[in-house]
Amino acid sequence: MKKQIGLGMVLLLTCCFCIGFLFSNICTLYAAEKAPTGQSQKVTPAPDKQVEKLDFKPLPELRIKTHKPLVREKKLDLKCSIKAFYDQARTKPVTGGIYHVYTAPLPKLIYFDVIVENEGSTDTAPGFQTIIRFDPPSPQPDQTFNKFIPDLGPGESYVFQFYGPPLSPIPSKVLKTMAKVDFTNAVKEDVETNNQCSYQVTFQP
Repeated sequence: MKKQIGLGMVLLLTCCFCIGFLFSNICTLYAAEKAPTGQSQKVTPAPDKQVEKLDFKPLPELRIKTHKPLVREKKLDLKCSIKAFYDQARTKPVTGGIYHVYTAPLPKLIYFDVIVENEGSTDTAPGFQTIIRFDPPSPQPDQTFNKFIPDLGPGESYVFQFYGPPLSPIPSKVLKTMAKVDFTNAVKEDVETNNQCSYQVTFQP
């Protein structure tokens, strides 16, 4: 008789424990469902979109005396142009405005020449300033250089050289390079309409 009572007590205690465990879980689930939105789950914010930063660096500037015939009817005339290359030796130009990143030679860099020419027959002394800007897609910040040319004789060219890593090609990105010669109008030219130039490069795989 005592054994039967003891067995019954064990079974009763086991049932009470199971019922209590189930009731506790049900209450927990019910409380989670009734909790205000935003408190029942922790939401992890999405990471910010990575923004590439331009890192162009200048190389030594070049002064070149050209041998092409001067435009004698122009006493003073400044103009600019921009070229791009795969290599520092300037043996492999970027053609068609397309830079192929995956097949570019190592180290994978792009080189720019900003060429300022005096096509007139008069020296530009005392000097003038030139602004050069590398403008990537938004929201990437641009990179600007302010350069001073002390003087430029008839038929002379001044070459500003820059180099830097290419932009990511996936997806394809466009980099605009712009220059404005004598933007403060320190030099009085016969022609003032050819003082700006630009060059656009698309980076592809």
